[in-house]
Amino acid sequence: MRWIRPALAVLLVAVVYFQRLDRPPLWEDEAYTGIQARNLLHHGYPTAYDGRNVVLYENGIQLNRDLVPEEAPWAQYYLGALSLAVFGDDAAGLRVLFALTGLLAFFPLYAVLKSRVKYPDLIAALALLAPQVVLFQRNARYYPILIFLYAALVWHVCSDFRSARVRFAAAAAIMVLLFQTHPFAAAGCAGSLALFCLCFRRGALAGYLAASGIGFLSWLTWDELLGPTLGQTPRSYALIATHFSLWFQTFLAGLRAAVVDLDVVGCLPTLLWLAVLALLIVRNRAALRRLLHDPLPAFVVMTLAIHTVASAALFCYEGDARYAVLRYMPHLLVFALVALFVALDAAIDAKWAYLLVCIAAVACNLAALSYWVKPRERSVPASWLAPVYSEIFHPPASPWDTVLTRLRSDPAISPAHDQAVMALLPTAQGVLIFYAGDLYVVRTGWELPSKDCADAMIRVMGEEACRRIYAQPEWIVNVGLEGFAGGGYVTAALVPSDRARPVDGARPELTRHSFAQPGTNDGLTLLRRAD
Repeated sequence: MRWIRPALAVLLVAVVYFQRLDRPPLWEDEAYTGIQARNLLHHGYPTAYDGRNVVLYENGIQLNRDLVPEEAPWAQYYLGALSLAVFGDDAAGLRVLFALTGLLAFFPLYAVLKSRVKYPDLIAALALLAPQVVLFQRNARYYPILIFLYAALVWHVCSDFRSARVRFAAAAAIMVLLFQTHPFAAAGCAGSLALFCLCFRRGALAGYLAASGIGFLSWLTWDELLGPTLGQTPRSYALIATHFSLWFQTFLAGLRAAVVDLDVVGCLPTLLWLAVLALLIVRNRAALRRLLHDPLPAFVVMTLAIHTVASAALFCYEGDARYAVLRYMPHLLVFALVALFVALDAAIDAKWAYLLVCIAAVACNLAALSYWVKPRERSVPASWLAPVYSEIFHPPASPWDTVLTRLRSDPAISPAHDQAVMALLPTAQGVLIFYAGDLYVVRTGWELPSKDCADAMIRVMGEEACRRIYAQPEWIVNVGLEGFAGGGYVTAALVPSDRARPVDGARPELTRHSFAQPGTNDGLTLLRRAD
């Protein structure tokens, strides 16, 4: 009967992960995943052009000259395509297999916790039910894949294999999948594997280096076969050679952003960590020494440190508010909590007290320094549970429902027509294509593409298709309730929103997730051509 409690723990996680996957509507990156998943089903490979619409971002910097995406490997698109084919061509159908992949992370996580903590099944479920983790696991992006693969890698590091061949084959398979999911995160894992082996397991170094090399070569081959992109994304690390002092300042700001945001979202509560370390130093230094040599916390801390430094060096931070790029590290958000739970187990002997402290760490933010200090541009509530879980079990209405219903119910529209709808906000283009691209030609903004982008579009799509893309739109969707400052259009609908950013309703980072809240927000305005 030992399986009953783990089974109930898995069931609890599944209930949360699969509840109302249609809500909230897809955000920009999820919609892009859905578009590429559909195109893969229809054309056999991802492509920005589906025969009617082309999804572009900043003149196609994410595309090669054949309009094939190469900003990230295609593992997420293949998973999305299978999910659409099996569970239905809509938002809920797209998200199902991503949520299932996230749920599967329970098993390697439970396996590594069995010998390390009290109540390993409950602790594994608790880590996967943390509010920030839930948002990542319910998103149709690479996040759940990365969480599952890193859980498998941690299990691999912590396990003994009878066969060296099996051990190497498993390591190589995990690293290939990691590099085909997110090469930056995979490179961080490879670096932490090397450092971990140098510190603790010299004999395993050659095997992990070879496995990481195979994974890297799989990504490099994929990247080289696709060729150059239409443009280059400016990176802060380019300042190293020209303005080193400026780069160093942004690098330090990126480090600070990572530390602050990990605390803000509740995955690395600073005050609780300080209390645990102080307790171990004062009362149980032997347990602290064992903890430092345990492969699970040691490997996780190394990965977290390497990833944070590399991310700050290469990407620094995002936006004027200086947000950390948490979506590049969903796997580490899970295991930052797991490492904390392992440390708490060493510090607290009583089972009931240990479990209560772990639950409190997830349920409230009182142990987070950011709750008391209030870093700029961050609103840290006493708990993330209520706002996150209320969205899952009592999802609010979305202004997109009204706008999309109006567009799809227009009696003059049909798939044979070429009416155009414009998204004035570029991040809304993918959402419109996913939900209404079968009926409308969707464009973004009034600006025409650059020459390189236009040449590629004409070569792949043809001149007639390009003219349709940039025809005068029949409809305009604007984020904001002030309408469109231009002639020739009348307001068809003003749809208020209970979110400050209705386009980002499903964005997974708690630092930027737009929760429902009272008051007047931007909402959506739908305009129709007057003539």
